[in-house]
Amino acid sequence: MTNLQGRIYPVFDQFGVLAGSLDTLSRQIGILIARDALGETLDHLSSITLNLNAALSHGGTLDNSFSNLESFTGTLKEQQDEMADLIVNLNSISAGLDSAGLGRLATELQEVSIQFNKLLGQVNSEEGSAGKFFYSDSLYENLNILITDMDLLVKDLSENPGDYVQVSVFGKSGKKKDK
Repeated sequence: MTNLQGRIYPVFDQFGVLAGSLDTLSRQIGILIARDALGETLDHLSSITLNLNAALSHGGTLDNSFSNLESFTGTLKEQQDEMADLIVNLNSISAGLDSAGLGRLATELQEVSIQFNKLLGQVNSEEGSAGKFFYSDSLYENLNILITDMDLLVKDLSENPGDYVQVSVFGKSGKKKDK
């Protein structure tokens, strides 16, 4: 008997919970009816139905959308062969690009970019010959001195060409050599 009671009591507890829920539901329905919410809901449903009928009627927005969709699918069906040819051409182009080695080219460009960035890093940090070339003041000064000396040499060469070049028509100069 106690075994039967142990099984029945939980069922009765569940019935109590169910009865409480039904009581709450009936109170809420009573509140809705008292507020005339049911009437408002029916008015809203009526308005929605009218709008839906207008949208579905001939020339309505949904009717136009369905007509446009039907026209679009008809055009797709008519252009089916051209679309298939286009897909074949795109596949051919894709295969051509793939066989052209664009992946290898991209990898090589990436490696060149890495090397170039290393080089620029060395130049910017004044390492190596290139960095010293760009950032050395002594190199700049020596180049300026060299250019000045070259200018003086060219000027002296044009003013005194005989000091640098001996010209002889018959193979010997008019000067006698000291022995």
